[in-house]
Amino acid sequence: MTSREQSRKRELSGEQEIVDSKRVKGSSRAEYIGEPTMGEAGGTTPNSAERESVNDCMNRLSADFTHKLEQFSMNMQTSMTESIQKAVTEVVSREIQKVREEFDKKLKEMQDQVKEVDKKYSDVVKGSMQDDDMALNVVIKRLPLVQNEDKDARLTVNNVVGLVKDGLKVKDVKIVRAERKKGRDGKPGVIIARLASKEQKAKLMSAKASLAGHAKYGKVWIENDTSLEVRIQRTNIQTMLKACGKDKEYQFKGSRLLPKVQHHH
Repeated sequence: MTSREQSRKRELSGEQEIVDSKRVKGSSRAEYIGEPTMGEAGGTTPNSAERESVNDCMNRLSADFTHKLEQFSMNMQTSMTESIQKAVTEVVSREIQKVREEFDKKLKEMQDQVKEVDKKYSDVVKGSMQDDDMALNVVIKRLPLVQNEDKDARLTVNNVVGLVKDGLKVKDVKIVRAERKKGRDGKPGVIIARLASKEQKAKLMSAKASLAGHAKYGKVWIENDTSLEVRIQRTNIQTMLKACGKDKEYQFKGSRLLPKVQHHH
């Protein structure tokens, strides 16, 4: 072998070593980083595996995002429905409360009106009864007290009965009751006497003129009973007449104010 041939052989041998060295290095790197070598895994390349992994990850993220979005939408709908229902309930409750308050107000006004009507009716009935009772009454003035009359009310009734029988000389007249009021300035109080009927009262009133000049009952005066209001008015008039110095010139005859008759001797 010539020197030229030997030199060429050494060049080829060196090139083969370089190729083998590169192959060994490439195989070790692939094995070290865990990458598949040519021919493994059905000939899959590193770029296609990475794409599949990224696609799987994106699919999972997309599915998870879609699920969360749907859940959020459902929660929002539920929350909005509950909020609307709550708002509607509050509005309805307020309106019902207003109606109830207005109804209670009107009901109270009606109840007050009914009470007022009942009161007026009761007052009318009561006043009518009092008027009917008063229509049977007579007022007896200046009838002298009998012994122990201030201690026993029955003696007042007996005193009036004596006036009717002995003074007025009237028969068939029944005194139902008699009450003497408290007198003033040592004078006997007036007597309120009630008769059994209006007819009996009319008979008594017709006979009262017969008391004039009577030895025992000559100063007794009998008149119709009047209401408290009329008595107050009469008292006020008498007070004014007295203040004007005219009390000796006028007197009441029943419900009428008349001049006193002047007797000239």
